[in-house]
Amino acid sequence: MSVERQQGRPTAENFTESALRFLRDEYYWVNPFKGVYEYDHSKRALDIGVIWREYQADGRVPSDSFDLEFFALRQLALYHPSAKPAISMCQ
Repeated sequence: MSVERQQGRPTAENFTESALRFLRDEYYWVNPFKGVYEYDHSKRALDIGVIWREYQADGRVPSDSFDLEFFALRQLALYHPSAKPAISMCQ
């Protein structure tokens, strides 16, 4: 399915990367100075921003119930139809 890109809408690749990182919660990194894992809140905020821009470009309005994880899964299923079985297992 081809999704027409509006101005300000993230690319399909950018959305896919951000959504997968968000769903997997891949924001931990090893601080080389402390030697411990730390959570990267700024990268998570950027990914949420990408998902939010996709949400707005999809024609949603803020009064709609907003479930970020469900929306990300739904959009991933639209962009990658072959991944539907794996995505449905995550729900």
